Amino acid sequence: MLAIFLKEINAFFSSLVGYLVIAVFLILLGLILFVFPESSLLEYHYATLEPLFENAPLVFLLLLPAITMRSFAEETQQGTIEMLRTKPVTLWEIIVGKYLATLTLVLFSLIPTAIYYYTIYQLGSPKGNLDTGAIMGSYVGLFLLASVFGAIGMLASSLTNNQIAAFVLAAFLGFMMLNGFEYFSQLPVFAGKGDDLIQKLGIQYHYRSLSRGVLDSRDLVYFLTLIFLFLSLTKASLERGAYLRSFLVTGILLFVNILANARVGGQALYGYADLTADKRYTLTTGTHKLLNDLDDVLFVKVLLGGEFPAGFKRLQTATTDMLEDFRSESGLVEYDFEDPFAGSVKEINQRIEAYRKDGLQPITLRLPGQAESTTKAVLPYALVYYKGRSIPVNLLEGGPGVTEESLNKAVRFLEYKLSNAISQIQKPEKPAIVFASGHGELEPFETADLERALRQFYNTGRLVLDSVVQVDPGIDVLVVAKPKAPFSEKDKFKIDQYVMQGGKLLWLIDAVRVDLDSLVGRKEYLPQEYALNLEDLLFRYGFRIQPNLVLDLQCTGIELVTGRVGDQPQMQLFEYPYHVVSTPASAHPVVKNLGPINLLYPSSIDTALKTKTGLKSTVLLESTANSRYQLLPLRMDFEFLKYPLDRTKFDKGPQPLAVLMEGEFPSMFENRVSQEMLDNLNRLDIAFRDRSPQNRMIVVADGDLARNGVDVQKRQVIPLGYNRFVRYTFDNKDFLLNAVEYLLDDSGVVEARGKNVDLRLLDTAKAKAEKGKWRLINLALPLAALALFGTGYQWLRRRRFTR
Repeated sequence: MLAIFLKEINAFFSSLVGYLVIAVFLILLGLILFVFPESSLLEYHYATLEPLFENAPLVFLLLLPAITMRSFAEETQQGTIEMLRTKPVTLWEIIVGKYLATLTLVLFSLIPTAIYYYTIYQLGSPKGNLDTGAIMGSYVGLFLLASVFGAIGMLASSLTNNQIAAFVLAAFLGFMMLNGFEYFSQLPVFAGKGDDLIQKLGIQYHYRSLSRGVLDSRDLVYFLTLIFLFLSLTKASLERGAYLRSFLVTGILLFVNILANARVGGQALYGYADLTADKRYTLTTGTHKLLNDLDDVLFVKVLLGGEFPAGFKRLQTATTDMLEDFRSESGLVEYDFEDPFAGSVKEINQRIEAYRKDGLQPITLRLPGQAESTTKAVLPYALVYYKGRSIPVNLLEGGPGVTEESLNKAVRFLEYKLSNAISQIQKPEKPAIVFASGHGELEPFETADLERALRQFYNTGRLVLDSVVQVDPGIDVLVVAKPKAPFSEKDKFKIDQYVMQGGKLLWLIDAVRVDLDSLVGRKEYLPQEYALNLEDLLFRYGFRIQPNLVLDLQCTGIELVTGRVGDQPQMQLFEYPYHVVSTPASAHPVVKNLGPINLLYPSSIDTALKTKTGLKSTVLLESTANSRYQLLPLRMDFEFLKYPLDRTKFDKGPQPLAVLMEGEFPSMFENRVSQEMLDNLNRLDIAFRDRSPQNRMIVVADGDLARNGVDVQKRQVIPLGYNRFVRYTFDNKDFLLNAVEYLLDDSGVVEARGKNVDLRLLDTAKAKAEKGKWRLINLALPLAALALFGTGYQWLRRRRFTR
């Protein structure tokens, strides 16, 4: 077999045609990856080799047939095949020797592409910002793909003595194996009737996973099966009269292949290695559970069909990859991409209007490299359908502005958003999020933006505690947002027993009565502590909101009048340490990957009491190390802003501003419940409980965190978290949505929110400035290396045979 292997290698490199084949391969790849703008790595904006692995299969459809076309066709034409078979080697040894030579030549052809890696390494932002693990995994997939094409080429060469015919046949069979099954599955006759199984028989389905840097045992079994299948057919072709045996082998291999990819047998063979640095293709435990709990078909319609520039195409591709992973995990997941802007103008308008009525608003995407007026409308949504219900999912984080940051967040939160939608649509009815009222809490117009966001997955409402005998246990989360009046013992008892029955609480509490309006126009202001009468209740739940004000050097500013020019006031922005900016540093899923949160006049939270109750506390938000606090009583004014802040006084270290409490909460009324309270419970046929089951609550020492502004003139709600002084929208709303989701999360979906998915960026300015240099390097250097190898090989060969 070794002699056959060396003979094939020598024959290839002794011929000018061999070098020409590899040169054409490298030139085509170089043009596709560095010259043609649609696929150029220099225009892709991301430090990745994805365009290489997307386009290389089509180039391999030319390279592999060119390498293998002479394997047996030339031997048959020259009559040397019979002489070869008289040698002391088996037919399998001949086939395997020639096949290994083919794989060696494939490796030889791929080695020069290492220059592509070096190029992107140099152009990364920062330099070296590459996912090497994903690239190595993708190369494994590319090599396996080439291995199958090589086996197909061997079969084609064994069927004819004409090398051109062998080339054409190998290219045709390779193309059909690559894309043919994908096309057949799209025929109407197969819709919903085995189309997914047909796709799994094709190479594209399995290569798509490997090209991302994910090694799935089912894909590996598939490729190895195909290789052995086509090599067996090659042997049968050379053994005239052995076709019956080959059909038997074919049937067995197809059975193994289908078994490896079916849900029943595939799990026994299932193994999975995500080689990406951020493990982006490894589904979280909660997502696994959700998908395995499906008992009916779940269909996802993604409104991202069509062509997009590189940045948005990244989101399109990431969505495809995620849904492929979902479908791989559960055979009940199906998906399709729709271009809502395809068709006649009338059809498009009708379609978009229908989507608008469902709350789906298109955004305008500016096309890079085009005239300023060139734009494209986009609907960045997915629609999840399950058992006659549907839920829209906004895939683009950060609102209508399409920036690198918003795209990064969109890709990062894909699993979370889709999993959360699946979790919600599986519930028979929407959970109830209710805002307590009757104690001066925030009004509905002040929480309008938060409630609008909540209503996508939840029902919202108000509850006046004085008007009910108990807090309905059917309420999933009770929100207490900035109360100003004291709570009666009866109201506290209702809240307490709600918690004892497993009810979840979100406390948004101001300990001190102060806001910006109370300071403006006054020389000084003496803030007072709110008399909420909640201290004893919160004490039993393991925490205390301190009657103080936290100040931090990391803060937003406020604008104050510093003078007048004519009738116009002169405004100046001052750093205002009472408006704290907390940048979450915790790895907890409620806050992980969130941007900065803006808190106004927050207080600190003391959780030392938890040790007495056996509860667990997790700090979600805190001030920076450069912070301090002021105790009451104190005088407040704006005079201190006229002078530089004394930074040496900000030395109290991080102060907890938002805390998660978990565990079995003890009742405040243990051993002290009144007869009247017991009578009320008896009338409702409810037993008094002195301890809750495993439960959660979140407390934030800032009641304004949930309050949105209102533009009175325009009569519209200002987005929650928007700070008019710095003209920036903080992640206040996302924090509160995460908090509610975590309180209700029994399946672990919130875990997916904590995944890190990095969009590794290219230094586009450097790539543009050095475009000519890198084009020359990537086109000329591989060819120069090939020429140098060829010259050296021929010199050594002549030297050897002239001795």
